[in-house]
Amino acid sequence: MAQARYREEQERNEQFAALTAATRAELTRLYASGMPMDAMRAAKTQAFATLRANHQRLKEKQWGGYAGYDRWFAQDLNNAHLAALNTYRKYVPAFQALLAQCHGDLPAFYAAVREIGALPEQTRLHRLRALTANRDVASGAGD
Repeated sequence: MAQARYREEQERNEQFAALTAATRAELTRLYASGMPMDAMRAAKTQAFATLRANHQRLKEKQWGGYAGYDRWFAQDLNNAHLAALNTYRKYVPAFQALLAQCHGDLPAFYAAVREIGALPEQTRLHRLRALTANRDVASGAGD
């Protein structure tokens, strides 16, 4: 039962990520289009309205009313919200690899995270990318 709930949660997370990634891609194309600012603003508003509508459809038709993302959608959404999600998702594998390096020891993991967080930005990003690369090599994902 717990595994089924976990898989269901993972599927919702992936669907939410796909929704937001599609909107981010749409906005990227929009900003590169060179269209007039007023038209661009209107298209951006429409992109966020479509994102909300697609979430509502998923919530009603596939998620059985699951409201776990409602607070996120209740915000006045903007590019920064999408960028924050992208950044978070981008580095999850690095933190998973770090937790594995710490053998699941949460206090050690938190100490390692604090250590990485204190690094200068470029060093920190390099370290996070290295964690992900090391994880890919260890799992055979690079084959």
